[in-house]
Amino acid sequence: MSDKQVAAPSSLAARLESYEAVLLGVLMMIATYFLTMAIFTLRTRVGVFRRTHMRQFDEIHQKEVKQSKAPSFGYPDCGSGWYSKSLSYADWYKMNCAQRCQLNFLEQLPIVLVGALVAGIEYRTWTFVICVVYSVARLMYGFGYMHSPKGRVPGAILQDIAVLGFLGLGFSSAYKLAFD
Repeated sequence: MSDKQVAAPSSLAARLESYEAVLLGVLMMIATYFLTMAIFTLRTRVGVFRRTHMRQFDEIHQKEVKQSKAPSFGYPDCGSGWYSKSLSYADWYKMNCAQRCQLNFLEQLPIVLVGALVAGIEYRTWTFVICVVYSVARLMYGFGYMHSPKGRVPGAILQDIAVLGFLGLGFSSAYKLAFD
């Protein structure tokens, strides 16, 4: 074992000092995901799968599932299932736009969380800034998408720039860990 390999743990420990800002940024992105679920998906779900809509499924639900009435808010339908078939086009459209806001965020979450955690080892301040930018971009994306799918573009561009920042700083940080 070389001297460099023996020194690596203490070197990594030194690099992780003042890592709190990175963790705060990561938690901010996670909180933004939950905010996205509440603002877009849950609010839309409550609006389109009202009890008045769900009553029409009570009889079949009791017969097939042996429960007295269809579930509140249309669960487990995510906008393209059994309960959605009888929504108006406008309600179906709103529900699916809301689902895309949430699912697009969820699809990116592993990349940005790992990217931020790795990038933050060497670039704590920049990583925190990118976490803030990404969180704002996700909200821009969601509000834009709920207005019109084309409305998501400014948020999408900004979030893609943030993702590239995480990846670039992440690779640089990993390289420094491996070869410094």
